[in-house]
Amino acid sequence: MLRRCAVLIWSDKEFALHLLGYHEAVDSNTASDTRNLLEKWTNFEIILTSFIFLHIFEASTPVSAYLQTKNLDYIAAWNHISSLQEKMEKLATNFTEIYQKVKDFITVAKSITECFEHVNLNDELPVHRPRKKNEWTVN
Repeated sequence: MLRRCAVLIWSDKEFALHLLGYHEAVDSNTASDTRNLLEKWTNFEIILTSFIFLHIFEASTPVSAYLQTKNLDYIAAWNHISSLQEKMEKLATNFTEIYQKVKDFITVAKSITECFEHVNLNDELPVHRPRKKNEWTVN
């Protein structure tokens, strides 16, 4: 249910950007900026990064809040930090789980935004070609 609500909120934002970016009554600078923003926010890398940050903030926010309290118990603080370290290590090993959540999110988002003419959701990471070494440079 929560995932569906997140997709609906996301699609409302996309609808507003689509409307501002492609309506003839909107000035050209605003339309250009919103089309650019729409393109970036439908990029798989951006969506994946936001999911990763959500998981990081979910784990680190309680620790951060505790570390900002008055009369801090140092042993409890150390335990919170150790727990956060374990969560971060688990997060690093569970990347495929986050990746699958992003794929699921995009599948639902595509079904909701299919009526938007200019919204193209990428459902894969782009393949970057390997960088060529310049043969003329001296190391």
